[in-house]
Amino acid sequence: MFYSVKYKRVGGVFWKTLKRVKGDGVVEARKGSAIALRYFILEGETRIEIPTDSHIFKFDRGRFEAIKEKLESDAGQSIPVKS
Repeated sequence: MFYSVKYKRVGGVFWKTLKRVKGDGVVEARKGSAIALRYFILEGETRIEIPTDSHIFKFDRGRFEAIKEKLESDAGQSIPVKS
């Protein structure tokens, strides 16, 4: 299942969109590196890294659905969601 992510620089005007994202995560800042990164894995296994200190992100509903589907698969049962 794929989803889209919009991102822009803090204080920026224009949003950019990553399409057909199949996974994402965060690489926390380590000692000696002051910047945490959010990474995105696209359909073709391309990995894109964007610093979290200078950007904001918007995830579409597809991300929620992808996470829910994965949790249901791991649990082997349906997971009810409150509206």
